[in-house]
Amino acid sequence: MSGGDAVSGTASGPLLTPARNIEGTYDVVVAGSGAAGLVAAVRAADAGLRVLVAEKAALLGGTTAAGGGVIWAPNNHLARQAGYRDSREDGVAYLTEAAGHGLTREEVEWYVTMAPRAVAYLDAETRLSLTPIARPDYHMEWQGAADGGRSLDNGAFDPSGYPGLAEAIRPSSYFPLLTMTERDQLNGRAADPELLARRASAGVRTMGGALVGSLLASALDRGVEIAVSAPVDDLVRDGDKWTVTLGGVAAGKTISAGAVVLASGGFEWNPGGCAGRSCRFR
Repeated sequence: MSGGDAVSGTASGPLLTPARNIEGTYDVVVAGSGAAGLVAAVRAADAGLRVLVAEKAALLGGTTAAGGGVIWAPNNHLARQAGYRDSREDGVAYLTEAAGHGLTREEVEWYVTMAPRAVAYLDAETRLSLTPIARPDYHMEWQGAADGGRSLDNGAFDPSGYPGLAEAIRPSSYFPLLTMTERDQLNGRAADPELLARRASAGVRTMGGALVGSLLASALDRGVEIAVSAPVDDLVRDGDKWTVTLGGVAAGKTISAGAVVLASGGFEWNPGGCAGRSCRFR
């Protein structure tokens, strides 16, 4: 098991934007600071747009930070480089088996086509360190299943150079501070206590926390503004713009935004989901 951690670099500005410093105009407002919202923020910033991430909670990362953070991406280039065999056709077949009851064929094909492109971008343009996992799909009896490489683990993230970042991320539900790859390599053996102590002391994050930390660092590198305890309370279409009203510590603050990305989670509130159907992952 490797004892090295990815070094994050340095942020060019303050970590979080106080409510009083939130301005009245942004090109893009992103509601939510999980993986989806942060990737959207980074992509928008790469396009030269001014971006605000508005997080309703006091800590960043949402469900992503508390969870495993593993990305499922069939036919990705990292898996091929590691020697795994896969194809777009197999990815479509497996996802159709898994989610065809809830997704259209077009949506399945879109995901399988875009997933490797997203991985290529994240690998080349952000601070993420992704490793294909030698674990099979959950249902090897389904058509298109693969015996490894589709799930991508996050390397340990060291927040050095970003003062306050470790404390700003929601705590993990995964202990000890090991990556998924390191857990597999240990094969049930105890982890190096000195490594775990060093990581805890330095605020290193693994699993979903590493995914969030790496994306936050990437966003901060690009000048993305991030506010916490600032939920989006209201959205009103105003011509070709949106009027965004914030709550929480930014209560009453209104923003004119060219675009709004709703990435605030809430999958458990979806009345569709598995209603009237058999959810095959249950």
